[in-house]
This record gives sequence, C-alpha cells and structure tokens, in this order.
Amino acid sequence: MLLVRFIGVSPTKEIADQHDYVKQICKKLEASALVTQLAIDPSTDDAGDIARSSAVIKKQEGEYTYCFIYTRDSAASVFKIAFEFGTYHSTLQLKISISSDNYDMAPDNKYLERLKFKLKEDIKNDWKQIIWLLDKDSEMLARELYPQLFQAENLLRQFINELMIRRYGIDWWNEYVPIEIKQKHSARRVGYKNVVPGFANIDEKLLSIDIGDLKAILTMKQEKWDPKFDGSLNAMLTHRAEWKESSVKDILEKQLVVQEDLWNQQFSKYLPQDFTEKLRIFDLNRNHIAHNKLIDRAAYYSIKQSIEVVSADLKSALEKIDQDLISSEQESVLQEAMMDELMTAMAERDEKMRVEELMETEASIEIRHNSEIAALFDDAMHTVHTFLSDNLRFRDDIEFTSVESIDDKKRRGKLFTITYKIDDESVDIAYELEVDDSQGSTSVLTVSVAGEKEFRGFRFGLEYVNGEATFDEELGYYCPITQDGIINLDELEDELLTYIEGRFKNWREDVDAGEYERAKDGAAPLVADIPCWNCGECYICVDENYNEYGKCLNCGEHNDIVRCARCESFCEGDPDSTEPQFCDNCLDAMRRE
Repeated sequence: MLLVRFIGVSPTKEIADQHDYVKQICKKLEASALVTQLAIDPSTDDAGDIARSSAVIKKQEGEYTYCFIYTRDSAASVFKIAFEFGTYHSTLQLKISISSDNYDMAPDNKYLERLKFKLKEDIKNDWKQIIWLLDKDSEMLARELYPQLFQAENLLRQFINELMIRRYGIDWWNEYVPIEIKQKHSARRVGYKNVVPGFANIDEKLLSIDIGDLKAILTMKQEKWDPKFDGSLNAMLTHRAEWKESSVKDILEKQLVVQEDLWNQQFSKYLPQDFTEKLRIFDLNRNHIAHNKLIDRAAYYSIKQSIEVVSADLKSALEKIDQDLISSEQESVLQEAMMDELMTAMAERDEKMRVEELMETEASIEIRHNSEIAALFDDAMHTVHTFLSDNLRFRDDIEFTSVESIDDKKRRGKLFTITYKIDDESVDIAYELEVDDSQGSTSVLTVSVAGEKEFRGFRFGLEYVNGEATFDEELGYYCPITQDGIINLDELEDELLTYIEGRFKNWREDVDAGEYERAKDGAAPLVADIPCWNCGECYICVDENYNEYGKCLNCGEHNDIVRCARCESFCEGDPDSTEPQFCDNCLDAMRRE
C-alpha cells in the first residue's frame, strides 16, 4: 500500500549518476538506524544486488527500488521506497514513494514520520522545490482528530443554547444576535433543511454557523441608542450642511451605550476568563484539520491538547448551568425543602442553646463553641507575648512583633516573629489549631517554631478543656463533670522563655561574667569603654576572636571606632583611614598646648 509520495523538482546540482545518488540516500537511512535489515524487492527476481554492497535495485533506466525491514517491539514492517527520475518540460524531477503492506499506522508510532522527514531532509538542498503529493500518515492523524473537534464544537453550541434559552427565553436569537450572523444562517438554512428532511421542523440556528460566529455570540454586547444633541448632525438636518450618510452613521454609532455585556454578565460566570483565547486557538486548529492541511505529530498533540482543554471547560460549564439555572418547578421544591431544613435546624439550635445556658447557670461552667475557643486561645497568646516582653525587656538584642489574631476558620498561621539583632536571625512562632467544641472535649493550640523540626525547634501543645455537666436526678439540677479552662498556660510561658534564652545568647551577660577575670589576668578587654551610638551602653566589641569588631553586643548595631593615636583609648573614628585619629580629650589637650 502506498503510504507517502512527494517529488523534488529542478535539481540545484548536476546528478551525473542517478543510481549512485539513490544509493547515497539509502546509505544515510541505514546510518540513522531507520533500517533494521535489508530485504528483496518482491517485484523482481534479481536478488543479486542484495549480495553486493547495496540493496538499491535498478528496475529500468531512471527507476530504482530499495527494500528493507524495520522492527519495533517485535513487530517487523517491510518497506519499499521507489525512486523515479523523469523529465517534464525540460525539467528533471525525482518522485519518491514509500510503501508497506504491514505497517501499523497509529499516533504513537512515529517511525513513518521519521522516515519521510529523513528522506525529505536528505534531498531538500539538491532540488529547488519539494512538493508533497500524498501522506496517509498525516491523513490518519487528522482522522483521529476529526470526531474530537466536532464533539467539542457541538459542546459549545449546546452550552450557548442552554444558557441563553434558560436565561432569556426562545427569542434570544432575535433580540441579541447581529444581523451578519442571522444572514449567514439564512443563506445556509434552505440547503441544510433539504439535505436532512428529518430535521426540517427543528430550530438548528447554532448548528448552521461557524466557530467564529459562536465566539462572537459569547462576546456580544446589547446596545441602545442614547440620543444626544450633535452640532454636525443638526446642521445636516436643517440643510445648513451637506447630507453625508457615512457621517450620520458615525455620529449615531458613537451615541450607542452598552446595556448588557453577555460575556461579563453571563458567560464568564461559567467559563474561565481565558476561554475566548483558548477558543481562538481551537478555531485555527479546527480550520487546519477541516481544510485537509498536513499535520505532523507535534501539531497532532498540540491540537489534541487544545481540544481537551476547551472540552473540559465546556463540560464544567454545562454542569454549573444545571446547578445554577434551574426551572421554577425545581426552585419551588428546593426552596420548600430548604425552608423545612432551616426551621428544623433553628429549632434544634434554640433547644440546644437553652439547655446549654441552663447547664452553664446551674453547674457554674462555660460550654464554648469553635469561635469562642479560638478567641480564648487568642487571649492566651497575647498573655504569653506580654509575659515574654516583660521578662526580656532588658534584652535590647531581642525584638518582638505584635501578635496576629487566631481564627477558628484557619487551622494554622503565624503568631509573632522574634528577631535576634546580634546576627539578624528571625524565627516565626506559629500555631496549629485543633478545636473540638463538644462538652468535656480537649482542644489543642500547638505552638511551634515555623519550618523547624521538633528536635531543634520548639513545640508545645496548649490545651483547653470544655465545660461538661450532667443532670442530677436527686438534686434536680445540673452538676459539673469537667470545669472549663486552659490548663497549662504557665508551662507554655516558662518553656518558651527558656527556649528563647537558650537559642539567642546574651552576649552582655557573657561579657560581664568574663571581664573581671580578663582584667585580673591582664588580658585586653572584650569591649570598649565608650557608649554605643544606638543604645548608649558600653558593650562595643573590640576582640575579633570574640565577635565582630565594632558590633554592640547589647543591641547588635555597628559602631565605627578606632584607637586614639595619642592615649590609645577607644574613640569614634574611621577604621579604614590611614591618618592618625584622636579622641576628644586628646584633641582638647592638643589645642591647649
């Protein structure tokens, strides 16, 4: 069976030996791993060439065949390539035909595509023009896409029809559709009805127009003339200016105002915002296939994806319409059912609230619900934040942000951030919320360092126990079983404070503890005896082996300090300067001298 045929027209170079030219082409095929083994042309008895160096057989002058086998997944396909040279109108041509009787064409079988494009690439520079005559492989890919295209196209017609009829009634076509689309439908209508008499008495308007027209309906705007005085129009009407129909039309069109934008007000409720662009690409692809243009597998998969995306959007839109645009009968039934459910729920809620209020009053407990439990945890974390701020108020190297609120609708979030100003390290204190508002249940707010493993960071479960009561038959009133409240807030405060103090070293305390010993041993001091420009404390590091030179170990700010060239005490200065620098005392003394 003939699979592919194309011709090269008008050689760009002299082909002195046609047989050798064909052999060179076939050698390139063999070198590219497109040939598994050579075969004998069944149309000739001459097997001699197979035994020689080439499998190219000369049938007659200007006609050559090349037969081979290609094996894929244990399936062997026999191919025959025919090369035919011929001169027409004094111009040489080379016709190449690829045939096989047992090749399985399928979208996932790329072999024939590789073979035909390899042949084309090997000869394209030798001929002025390559003309494609027949391609069963491309035809097979198009056949695979045809039904998918039409199904997607009809989904669009169904979607527009269903939405417009349910929303605007049967007269929507007359009220909204532009005259150009109506005229196109009218021109096609008679021929369509004659061909399919079984559908002669149905409304087939959307089936008779193109994708471009359907897209135009999606973006239609209903406009209304809003007349306003115009001097130019007035002059023409009162015969003070020449009547120009085009000018009149332009003036009146500018006075149109949009009453309804179908895309923004209707279609975009059910389709994604980029659907019209997807549909534009779909229309280009649809025309490519419908007009029988060649495609390769890259085009096949691109078009297939476009079809699937458009189809998925339309199927989802149709489901939304069924849920949203219901009939008046369905709406009445639903409203009645919803009202019954609402009344039942309200009665149950009121009874539950009445019983819970009685329990809380008689048993002296509180039975909190989700939002109330979250609010209690929120108050607790403000208390923890105040505790930490108070206990670390003398640590200028640690800074806290304010506390963010806890919401029972968010299972996790950030509480506040701690910044260690010595090295600009920050950690977020986060929460995870698990709420159970049934009586006697325990809800947990897990406080942790965000993004860190438990073995390195901090993790603590703050627990709230909800109130619970039972009715005592003998006493005749409700008695408490579980008293409500947060049970381990103090423990959280202590453990979080310990974590912060352990993680963020207090360099000031370290300096204070070691300076006495260093002075006793005659060692140089760790810090300068001048105040930091930011915090006013004398903790500016001057030992690079201890910390960064010039950094205040109390607040983390950098100070530019040098040794006085006269008394060698520390003073403000430029460490990068090569000139001698002096403290204020020495400068005053030198001025007096």
